[in-house]
Amino acid sequence: VGAQHIADALMVNATVTELDLGQNGISAVGARHIAEALKVNATVSQLDLCSNGIGAVGALHIAEALKVNATVTELDMCHNEFGPEGAKHLADALAANATLTDLNVLRNRFTEEGARTLVAVAESKPNQVKFLYGIDEDTTSVDFSERGLGPADAVLIAFDLRVNATVTKLDCNDNNFGDEGAHHIAEALKVNATVTKLDLSYNDL
Repeated sequence: VGAQHIADALMVNATVTELDLGQNGISAVGARHIAEALKVNATVSQLDLCSNGIGAVGALHIAEALKVNATVTELDMCHNEFGPEGAKHLADALAANATLTDLNVLRNRFTEEGARTLVAVAESKPNQVKFLYGIDEDTTSVDFSERGLGPADAVLIAFDLRVNATVTKLDCNDNNFGDEGAHHIAEALKVNATVTKLDLSYNDL
């Protein structure tokens, strides 16, 4: 209900540019209301929907809104249990969207295939998408340790490393990258020229 109230306001509001709705448990239902507002709102450029239990259905609602929204440039959707279907929905939206530059989808239970699909779309827009996993252009130190991350997460981290030119320290210790995750990070390091300290200990490589 709360998300619907905010969504109704966004339908007519012309001043809010930054909106943080993180950790509110809005679920797919709340995401649908916010998505409808995003289809008509022309001012919000930064939106945080992190940790809301949105799921794949909610991802579809937001994705449909992103296909027509022309103002959101920064979107944080980490920790939302999107799964493989959610990854596909977001990839379709990113393909159609022309304004989103910063997308954070950290820890959303993607498969490697889903993560690679999202990365492929991002790579097709080298002048638009800056990151997919929260490693923004001003970050110098990143701590992803003890997060339970797997190979799919490594795919997304690797994308960020390929386009980022500021990170010098990356801590990914005590995760579940395995051989495949190591491969993705290694390929990114072949083109990254800034990372000087990398911790991949306790990853079953």
